[in-house]
Amino acid sequence: MGARWRTTVTQTRGKKGDSGPCEDLVVTATGMWAVIDGATDKSGMSYHWNARDISSGRFAAEVIAAGLCDLPPDVTATAAITQLSAALDTALQAQRPGVESWQRPSASVVIFNAHHQQVWSVGDCQFATQVPGQPPRLTQVRKSIDEVTSSARVAYLNALDAAGTPWDPTGGTPDPGREFILPLLERQGALANYPSTYGYPVLNGTAVPESMINVTCVDDSVERVVLASDGYPSLAPHGQLSLTAAEDHLRECLDADPACVGALAGTKALMAGAESFDDRAWCDITRDAYQPRRVR
Repeated sequence: MGARWRTTVTQTRGKKGDSGPCEDLVVTATGMWAVIDGATDKSGMSYHWNARDISSGRFAAEVIAAGLCDLPPDVTATAAITQLSAALDTALQAQRPGVESWQRPSASVVIFNAHHQQVWSVGDCQFATQVPGQPPRLTQVRKSIDEVTSSARVAYLNALDAAGTPWDPTGGTPDPGREFILPLLERQGALANYPSTYGYPVLNGTAVPESMINVTCVDDSVERVVLASDGYPSLAPHGQLSLTAAEDHLRECLDADPACVGALAGTKALMAGAESFDDRAWCDITRDAYQPRRVR
């Protein structure tokens, strides 16, 4: 199987801390690790899992997590994503047959497969690799549709400021910027796995085009692989790849930009009673008895 890897640090935390639900999951299976980021629900539909009602994003994450644990270690990226997508469609059809395309439960995923020594990603999760003595290499994919919705939300909130009616994110009132973009957020699921300018890859039970599955080979010189959801603005602030550094940096950014219109510009703000603008998950994996391959 090649190099042996072990889990060193994991965390999942909801946007409301321990007091609220979390749609992110960390999976540690035989020879595979994954972070799954369930998409925030806009449909208002709930699903059943283990005798409880959960959101669509958590449902997608749970089905994908269960499917990952059933995959053989030598599975290829395309075969893995195909099987996970089929499992989600089967689970979805069992509960809500005929659901509209834009209402499908969905999740982004980033997976490290030790057998192939590759990182696979579908959607906007992020990952980092590190070679001893070198800065970490960071990878994050941003969806074009997110750039559109984020910019529209920020522009609308800026227009409110200019008109003398600014929104206070700490006041407990709904985010008018998010309400402004909500019609597009509710319908953008129709663009999932659709080959167009604003199409984007995601696991939602439909076929993910092979061209939308990102595969990154992990060199033998790499000592660590970190997988994370997009709830962290940076995995390695100031070049320091650690959960503590990422959490501290997140807190600094939230203190400076609670409305999420500056450095944290996005589709969601830090709402009253929450500790972050989004759920977050982190999985740190280290090569066992690390020994760099000798170059001859």
